[in-house]
Formats: sequence, C-alpha cells, structure tokens
Amino acid sequence: MSYIIRRLRSNIGGQAIMLAGTTGVGQVVTALLYILSAKSAEPSEFGLIVSAIAVGTTGVGLLDFGTNAYWLRELSARRMNALVLGRRLSSKLFYSCAIFAAWSITTFILLPDSSLWMAGPYGMALLLSQSLQIPLRSLGRMEFIAGAILADRAMAAVVFFGLILIGIPSVLALWFGLIAGGIVSTFLCWILTPCANRPALRLQLRTNPWSASRHYGFASVALTARSLDIPLLTMGAGASAAGIYAAVNRWTQPMSLLSNAFASASAPHVAGAESAVEAWKLARKSIWLLGLAILCCLAAAVGAPYLVDFFIGSTYAGSADVLRILALVTIFSVVNEPLFIFLQARGLDKPIAAITVVAIAMQLGLVIVLSPLVGALGAAFASAVTQLGLTLAMGSLVLAKFNHLRAGLVDVAG
Repeated sequence: MSYIIRRLRSNIGGQAIMLAGTTGVGQVVTALLYILSAKSAEPSEFGLIVSAIAVGTTGVGLLDFGTNAYWLRELSARRMNALVLGRRLSSKLFYSCAIFAAWSITTFILLPDSSLWMAGPYGMALLLSQSLQIPLRSLGRMEFIAGAILADRAMAAVVFFGLILIGIPSVLALWFGLIAGGIVSTFLCWILTPCANRPALRLQLRTNPWSASRHYGFASVALTARSLDIPLLTMGAGASAAGIYAAVNRWTQPMSLLSNAFASASAPHVAGAESAVEAWKLARKSIWLLGLAILCCLAAAVGAPYLVDFFIGSTYAGSADVLRILALVTIFSVVNEPLFIFLQARGLDKPIAAITVVAIAMQLGLVIVLSPLVGALGAAFASAVTQLGLTLAMGSLVLAKFNHLRAGLVDVAG
C-alpha cells in the first residue's frame, strides 16, 4: 500500500486521482447521511438544519475571501513563511470566530425556532478544516489531504450513527457529525504538517488576514453568487421551471471531480514553477485527466433522457434537455477550472477577478432575460454562454500575457 501511495504522489496525475477518489467517496458518504437524516425527520425540521448548514457554508466563503488560495500560492512560491502565515491565520480565525459567535447569539435570541444559530459552530469547524489544509497543499502532500477528507467523512458517519443509536434526532445527529468531522480533519492536518511548516499561531489584532487577497476574494464571491440562478429562474419562469432545472443542475458535479482534483493538485507546482513554460511541463503529463472528464460529459449528454427517466421519472422529462445542455457546458467548465487556478497561481488574480465578476453578472442577467421566454432552458443557456465566454477570455489572457509560452509549448508538447 505504501508503494502505491508513493507512486501516486510522485506525479500530479496520481495526486489528482487520490483527491478525486477521496472527494467522491466523501460526497457519497455525505449524500447518504443527508438521505438518512431526511427520511427520519419531517421536511420542515430537515429544511431548517440544511438551511443553517448552507448559511454556514456561505459564511465561510465570505470570511475566507480568497485567503486560502492566496496563501497557497505564496507558500508554494516561497514568498510566505510559517511565521507570516501564523499571524494572518490567527487573525482570520479570531475575527471569524467573533462574527460566527455574534451570528449564533443574535439568531438564537431573536429567531430561536429557526435553527439558524447552528450555522455558527458548523461554519467555524469548516473554516478551521479548510484553513489547516493549506500548508499541506502547498507542500504537495495530497495523500495527507486525501486522508484528512476520508477521516472527516468517517468521523461524521460514526458520530451520526452513534447519536442515532442513543436516541438523538437525525437532524441534530447530522449537524453534530459534520462538525465532528471538521474538527478531526483540522487536528489531523495539524499533526501531519511538518513542524517547520506549521503556521506559528500568534494573534496580533492589527494584522489584516485579508491583506493582498482581495482579487481572489472578489472572484470567490462572484462564483458564490452563481447560486442565485435558481431564485432568479423562479422569479422569471415560476417554481415549476425552477424545479425542472434544479432537479438536474447538480448532476454535472461528478464530471467536474477530475478537473477540480487536477487543478488542486497542480496549483502548488504551477505557483512554485520558475516560469510558465516550466509550469506547463509539470502539468501537461496529467492533462489526460481532463480528456477523461470530457468523455464523461459527452456520455451524460447522450444518455440524458435515460438518466432522467431512471433516476427521477417521467414527471421530470423536461429536465432531459436541461441536463444535455449542462453536460455539454461542463466540457467548457472542465477546461476553465484549471485555467482559472493556473492563471491565479501565476500572479494574474486581478484580471481573473475582473473576468469572473463580469461573467457571473452576465450569467445572472441572461437568466433574467431568457427564463420568461424559454423557462428552465434559459438558465441552462445562460450557463452555456457564460462558460464559453470564460474560456475565450481566459484563453485570450494566456495568449496576451504569455507570449513566450506559445513558443515554449512547441518545444515541450512532445
């Protein structure tokens, strides 16, 4: 087993496979916990907990504001050390904890029946888990990240079933389990990080944790805003159209697992490379993973009617065309995700932020315009135009900023 792990971590492709595999397993475990929790609870009770978890997740994205991605780049390029990281991380954790605590106390007092106060503890556990992964990711130790992901989900499952056995309601067991998983992941990442690379935690209130990460943050917030497409679709075409779209709009996520893992595994190597040509040399050997992801997209597009009929039935027959478009759109997304992360890693976070903000604004605007005309397909078409636009914009940025790369690609492509 140790030999297999060494072989996998010896190249970007192997690291990506480990990440994709463990992330996929983690998603299956999480989905199972959600399903079991929903079956054992009233829809209203389950909805309250899920809403709290969603609020906590959104809060983490806003409070992180691109710091993790920025710190990863700076650590990988050796422009940041454990001392600086420790000060910024301590400050981010302190301010985040204060904000989450204020949220929980306020909502508990003013909205005691909403369960929104639960977003605070969950959000803090998630923030800790994600932040403590950064030193390991910067070192390229993706096997440790994979282990932390598995430990997180395993602990969540153990706590969930353990609490169910002693009579705790399933929705509370789900919440406790997810928090416990985040805490275990945090602890494991801390222990596995070499002492020399552990952030030297030292709180200095004057330290701005979001210093220099604003462009990463703008891009991150813009991407978070994509989730507004369903509310806008509901407003423009009604709840039925939103249901047809929402029934399948997450089905393309598994197709993106490989590209996401490839981009994540490549990011520290690309950031640490001395030149764009060297970065391409490091990443190109594993680019076949993107080809595999694209084949999955094409298969889903062809089989869309059968997939919809098998999983959710003829009532959602209209979702087949939506799924077909989204599967084809994901082909562009498979290309865009590595481009997005690579360009940020090479120091182009400012233009990437501008491109992303404009693209997402365009997508939401198109949903508003198209949804009254073509219903659920309007949101799918809006996503297609946006992803194509991102591909063209980032491709143009590569050609404009890396003229020397075009010549270098000829030499290293073989």
